[in-house]
Amino acid sequence: MLFTCDEEIGRGAEHFDAKIFKAAYAYTIDGDSPYKANYENFNAAHAHIKIKGVSIHPGEAKDKMINASKVAIELVDSLNQNEVPEKTEKYEGFHHLTSINGTVDSAELDFIIRDHDKKLLSKKVDDLKNIIELLKKKYPRAVIEAEIGDDYKNMKEVFLKDRKPLEKIEKAYQNLYIPFEFEPIRGGTDGATFSFLGCPTPNLGTGSYNHHGRYEFLVKEEHDLMIEIVKEILKA
Repeated sequence: MLFTCDEEIGRGAEHFDAKIFKAAYAYTIDGDSPYKANYENFNAAHAHIKIKGVSIHPGEAKDKMINASKVAIELVDSLNQNEVPEKTEKYEGFHHLTSINGTVDSAELDFIIRDHDKKLLSKKVDDLKNIIELLKKKYPRAVIEAEIGDDYKNMKEVFLKDRKPLEKIEKAYQNLYIPFEFEPIRGGTDGATFSFLGCPTPNLGTGSYNHHGRYEFLVKEEHDLMIEIVKEILKA
């Protein structure tokens, strides 16, 4: 067994060593419904953007001031407003503004960018880069800097080569006469990192819901059921 105690806040999964773990495959227990399992997750990228404006007394600002906060707002408004978390589902990707801080003089924005399809993720990243370049041309006296990078990949490609861990899930549910379905994760999982480090790791449910929200909760009966399912997977 492996406990990644910093799963939500750290990068401990990156230090996973398949040679030390010595498992052909594994399972994370990090989902919601016990009637669902996952072997697909988002491809993920992030962006941190800094904007340096031109601050001056507002009474003398005509043709001189560049309000960094307003440039930041313009950047956000220039993105596809239908590709946001609150308007997407299933295999639909998004860009998500996670934080924004600003004054007239400077502003900073943080985005996460997600899509199950690598090409569509690349397009979303390119769209953001193009908007930044347009703003640089529109406000040449402003300084706009962007740091954009990848976070993790969709582990589906690992299971296209090896379905055995998925077959054990299917057999366990069949043995227990419990219906289930595979569903794409609209997020990430440490299992994705483990999978690309040499240990294919699909994800199972926990019986918990409303994750990362104020009203997160766990259904005890579903959690107990998941324990029995895990036991059956170990026997399958």
